[in-house]
Amino acid sequence: MKTLYLLLILLGFSVNAQNLRIVYEYNFKLDSLNHQPDQELMYLDITPNVGSVFQSKTTHDSDSLKVSNTAKIKEIITKNYKENSLETISQPFSTPVMLRQPQTYVVEQNLKYKWHISEERDTISGFDTQTATMSFGGRKWKAWFTSVLPIQDGPYKFGGLPGLIVKIESADKSHSFILKGLKKIKGRIPTPKDYKSSSYIKLSHKKFKKLEEEFKKDPVRELRIDLMNSQAETSITKNGVVLSDGNRNTLKTIKKVMLEKMSKENNPIELN
Repeated sequence: MKTLYLLLILLGFSVNAQNLRIVYEYNFKLDSLNHQPDQELMYLDITPNVGSVFQSKTTHDSDSLKVSNTAKIKEIITKNYKENSLETISQPFSTPVMLRQPQTYVVEQNLKYKWHISEERDTISGFDTQTATMSFGGRKWKAWFTSVLPIQDGPYKFGGLPGLIVKIESADKSHSFILKGLKKIKGRIPTPKDYKSSSYIKLSHKKFKKLEEEFKKDPVRELRIDLMNSQAETSITKNGVVLSDGNRNTLKTIKKVMLEKMSKENNPIELN
């Protein structure tokens, strides 16, 4: 990783004039009982003086938020530097069986970072870094940032430090991001404007969390309503074997699968 720093010098790297892609490795344990963390490569695409887009490499490559997207982390996070605003774009309330395209939601937030910067220093990914801590989303976080890259941004919703965040991890180490690469992008890269649509539903973080709690209690509510309105009959098969037949049994099967899945996702990056 020392070569990253050397490349910045040799290429005359200017973060104020070039579009930049930062590659992070995200290690996470959504299931607190799972000792082996999952991994996902994430892109932070930065357009100077405009904003940034944070998403998984898989989502970027598929150019889609659809359920068929195989990314483990499907949310897209945009930061508007001028407006000092942040939006999370996702389709969080989808089910394995749907009669229509899942609704896309945009959660708006104006985050005020309350970092406590220390004198502690370390070399991370080849960069000389300084540490800072703060509480966010019900967790305590420690970040390593570098003044070599004077960009007040970082992975996920993090930012607001006097330099790019090279690494950040939760106190229990169940969620962490670390820089794995960076490069200048000569062409156009995704910007927050690319994720604007009149079909998206905008919500405050508080209203979104309320919807999320309702979904956890009854994840097939919308599908139940759609089936009633369509008067269609459904069945679920796997390898040619009928697992459930008729709407009532289908809903029961899907609800069971969804509740089991959600019970294993008991350690999200944000606890509140």
